[in-house]
Amino acid sequence: MIKISIIIPVYNAEKFIGECLESVLSQSLREIEVVCVDDGSTDRSADIIAKYARNDSRIKLVHQENSGSGSARNNAILNHAVGEFIAFMDSDDWYPESNNLEILYNKAKNNNVKISGGSFVRYYADGRIESEFKGVYKAYKFDQEGIIHYKDYQFDYGYHRFIYNLEMLKNNNIVFPDYRRFQDPPFFVKAMIASESFYALTIPVYAYRKGHQTISWDEQKLVGLIQGLQAVSYTHLTLPT
Repeated sequence: MIKISIIIPVYNAEKFIGECLESVLSQSLREIEVVCVDDGSTDRSADIIAKYARNDSRIKLVHQENSGSGSARNNAILNHAVGEFIAFMDSDDWYPESNNLEILYNKAKNNNVKISGGSFVRYYADGRIESEFKGVYKAYKFDQEGIIHYKDYQFDYGYHRFIYNLEMLKNNNIVFPDYRRFQDPPFFVKAMIASESFYALTIPVYAYRKGHQTISWDEQKLVGLIQGLQAVSYTHLTLPT
């Protein structure tokens, strides 16, 4: 049985995809599959993934025309992932410890929850490491371990640091909206509302690389940002009190 499907959308990620895959494949939880969705890359990303796949049958390489990371994740959720839970990894990120997925899975199962997650750490291109956050972003880090009801949490970001029960997502038609930016928070909020509660860990379970690339804003991305903000606001307004 596949316990977790790790979904990785890939677009021109040849610089970091090897490090990312090494992190995933070295996880102590062996009952995993790695669904890499090549979103029309024009560099060597697909070749690098294919080389890893020849040596590890847990890797699935899927190709699609360039449609954006949300579309790539939906493709994996709806058509390729077969794990009991799914996790999302960006092609330039990694897991801080080799037992991150095993802990997340065991905590979800032992506590009978559909979502479990941990804390977040950022690695900047200039060498800075950020594991303590200020203001509303303090919610990137959990100070206590245990079950949290989402109505008491109300945070929209950091969806990468959680695993999600795949059946729950499919039964509730929860996928990423077709935006070129800000697809993640609407997905995350809907998943949390469907789950109602989740298990939180204090340890960092996801390492996010920041500052090594810039966003080229265009009309599609700006519209997506506005649509995403509106969708999140509306979903929060409909949350039961």
